[in-house]
Amino acid sequence: MYMRRRSKKKHYRLTRLSEFLPKVLKKENLSISTLDPTIAAAWKTAVGPLISNQTAPVRFTDGTLHVKVATSAWMQQLQFMKNEIIEKVNERLAQKKISSLYFSIGRLTAKELHGKEEMELPQFDPNILRERDKRIVAESIRSIPDEELKSIVERVMIKGIINRRFRS
Repeated sequence: MYMRRRSKKKHYRLTRLSEFLPKVLKKENLSISTLDPTIAAAWKTAVGPLISNQTAPVRFTDGTLHVKVATSAWMQQLQFMKNEIIEKVNERLAQKKISSLYFSIGRLTAKELHGKEEMELPQFDPNILRERDKRIVAESIRSIPDEELKSIVERVMIKGIINRRFRS
C-alpha cells in the first residue's frame, strides 16, 4: 500500500511582541513596564489615590487588565468592586475597553506603593557600555519603525548588557 509522505516544511506562527516580551523580561530579571501608559493613567484616576497606592496595573491582554494587589484583604475588597471599577476605567479610555479584571497578589515596589505619577527611566552610566555594545544595540534597533518600541528594546538591551557585565 502506498503511503503519502508528509511535507517537511516547518510551519511558523507569528507571535505578537506583547505575548513574549514580558516572559523574556521576567526570565532575564529585567523589570520594564510594557503596559500602555494611557491604561495606567486611566486606572489611577478611576480608582483614586487610596486604591492606586495599593495596586498596580501590570498588563492588558485580550480585554483583561491584570492588576497586582498588595494584600489579600485589598484583593477581596476589589473583587466586590470589580464591575464598578471596569465602568469607571472604560469611561476614561478612548479606544481600548476593559471587559474583565484579573487580580493577583504581588510585591509592589516602593514606586508603585507611593503612587508616583511619572515613572522615571532607569539611569545608567553610558561609559559602562563598550563601543561594541553601543554598536550592537544601535544595529539591533535600527529596523524598528515604532519609536516607543524602539526605546523599550534599547533599554532592555542596555540593562541586559549591564546585568551580564556585573554578574561576571
